[in-house]
Amino acid sequence: MTQVKRSQIPKNHRRASFSTGARIFAKGDPASHAFYIESGLVEISRELDGRKIVLSVIGDGGIFGEMALIDRQNRAATATAIADTTCVMISEQKVQTKMKDADPIIRSLMTMFVDTIRYLNDRTVEAELGRASQEG
Repeated sequence: MTQVKRSQIPKNHRRASFSTGARIFAKGDPASHAFYIESGLVEISRELDGRKIVLSVIGDGGIFGEMALIDRQNRAATATAIADTTCVMISEQKVQTKMKDADPIIRSLMTMFVDTIRYLNDRTVEAELGRASQEG
């Protein structure tokens, strides 16, 4: 996974710390921030029919929570700290300003990528549930 260098994140952003097991946000929550992981580990998951499906695990230098800020939809998954984690919070306003300043083609590509990721996440959850029902 591509990591962002700490020097690329402005220094004036607020930080948040999460203990192991803390839910950072839940699927369906409205979005106000993306998160840059300074240290720690975050699991991105979905739950369906009482079964948790892990979509991704993100560590130091990773960013999560950005999709909902790009397409202005609610959270597509749940983010949980699976180790003590410190994040830099990137505001929706900051992301939207960057999006407005971006070339229109780049904006369109970003939106298309987010739509594709949401679609693929849905298919991943469906496939995992199908596999579980065949095994069970």
